[in-house]
This record gives sequence, C-alpha cells and structure tokens, in this order.
Amino acid sequence: MGIEELYPLLTNFIIAISSGLGAAFILFLYMFRNPEKIEKWGSILFKVGAFVSEKSEKRYMATNIQSTISEKRKELGLNGDVIPYGLNIKWTEESSVEVDLKENNVVIMLKKFDSQSKNLANVISLYVPKALLPRARNYIDNNLVSGIDFIIGKNFLSGNTTALEYYVNSESSIHAIDVKEYIPKIDKLNSTGRLSRILIQEFKNLNSLYPLEPTQDMKEDSKHLFESIYDFEILEPGSLIEGSGIYVSDNFKMAIVPVGRSVTLYNSGTDKHLIFILEQIPKGIRNFYVVGAGDNIFHAKSLIKRVCKVGNINLIHEEEYNGLFRGTKQKLYCALLSVS
Repeated sequence: MGIEELYPLLTNFIIAISSGLGAAFILFLYMFRNPEKIEKWGSILFKVGAFVSEKSEKRYMATNIQSTISEKRKELGLNGDVIPYGLNIKWTEESSVEVDLKENNVVIMLKKFDSQSKNLANVISLYVPKALLPRARNYIDNNLVSGIDFIIGKNFLSGNTTALEYYVNSESSIHAIDVKEYIPKIDKLNSTGRLSRILIQEFKNLNSLYPLEPTQDMKEDSKHLFESIYDFEILEPGSLIEGSGIYVSDNFKMAIVPVGRSVTLYNSGTDKHLIFILEQIPKGIRNFYVVGAGDNIFHAKSLIKRVCKVGNINLIHEEEYNGLFRGTKQKLYCALLSVS
C-alpha cells in the first residue's frame, strides 16, 4: 500500500480521534457544570443493583434523594451563599437522628423507611434548617426563619405530592403559633417569587455580621424588613404611597421599584422610575429591586439599561419566571441593581 493510499486512512483516523476528544471534552464540560447529573446517573445504576443487593438499595435511596435536592437547589436558584452546602445521607439502624457539617456537606444519619417519599420528606425537614443561610440565620427572628425554612422545604418537594403531604403534616404539627402566623405571609411572597429574589437576597447581607453575637435589635430589624416587603406586595393597584417599598436600617438599605401601568409607560416612559432611583442613592439606598409583570417587563428592562448608563450602579442579576401576580399566573421579572 503506497503513501497515497495511506493518506486518506490516516486523515480519517485523525478526524475520528479528534471527534472523540471533542465529544469527551463536551461531556466533561457538561458534567463539570451539572454535577447533580452525575449523582442522578449514579443513583440509576444503584437502582439496577437494588434488585439483588440490600446495600445497593440503600445507596440508591440515598443518592436518589441527594441528586433530587441538588437538582432542586439549582432549579430554585438556591446555590451560592443561600444554600452553600450539599447533602450526604448515611442510613443507620438507630432511631435517633444526627445532623452535622463535614467537608461542605450537611451529613444526616437517620433510619430509612420503606417509603422513599417519606425518606425525602424527613431529609428535607433536617437539611433545610441546617443549610439555608447558615451564616445569616442567627440574626433573623427565630419564628420568621422557621417559617421560611418551611416554605423553602415545600419548594424542594414540589412535584412529589406524597412527600409534600408527609412533610406538611409532620412540620405543621410542631410549629409554634408564632411561626404559623408568619407562614401565610411568607407563602404570599413565595408565590410572587419575592421570597427568594428579594427577602432572602437581603438576608444574605447579614453574612457580614458573622460571627458577631446576635442581638434582639438585629432580629427585630429582620422582622421589620419582612413586614415592609410584605406590606408593599399586598398594596392595591394605584395605592402606592411615598416611602412604600423602601427600607433603610443599619443592616438593610433597599428599595423595590415596580414598573407597571402600561398606558403610563407608553406615554411617558420610565423617567419617573429613573428619577426615583437617582434620588434614593444619596439617601443611603444601595440595593434596588426592579420588578415587572407581563407586558411591562419590556419597560423594566429598558429602565435597567438607562440606570446602568448613569454609572456607579450595576446590574447584579435579573430573571424572568412564572408566578402569581394580582391573583393571575403570569410571567414576572425581578432584577437587582446595586450601588458600587
């Protein structure tokens, strides 16, 4: 075989090797960006072995819950400083439960049930209070943060009605009256997406206080911020009054900027919104949450561009999502602008 005949074969071989390396790189990149998928695939393998091995069955039940929670963290946008810890489940024959932190994971040791839904509900009730805002939660009112834990736990279990029923029945029975009074209000903020995108984002700021010993004033401050955001959320259309949606304290300096009323926006644009933001900066406001719904999202994004051109204020993040607004499910928008 001459060199002329070998050349096409060598060329095809090199192309095949290159394609294989390219595919391997793409797979590696995907796995690097989506580590929760690796755990999910691992749980599927353990499920196959569960038919012949009790050990594999236990590993399947653990990895399945771990991967489910990892996927939900990503889906709900609760990574980073909000829920910085992963999860490691260890089954035990003991009836007592142990929860600890190890290597950036919440390690939970508990006895498993035959029902995987019940296992998932039990793990969520232990995981969320340990993992959610770990550095900030001591500075938040105890009843308020317990209510937030409950609602976030429900979010994790959305899509699994059996596990959700176990969780709600179990948690509701142990909540103090003061916690139960918070839950409907927190649920309201959650339905509009303001719980994770505004309230919890502000509570993250309390990380800077760690490890300072919490005071009652700090906890009261967290309650007042929550009430301020909730009161703003339930305002009737057209009833916006001066100062509503603005909260300034030693720990929080924020304002909510609603972009609504399409007719007004089409006639005068977002001049008033821009002026409002610029006027609040000298008064100490550092975080501005621009919110909109439906057709007004276009105007909200237009406002963001105008504000960022002014300088000294940056877009931290923005998101479109589905939620309830004025009793109707629709597309919602929330963006965080922060003064540098």
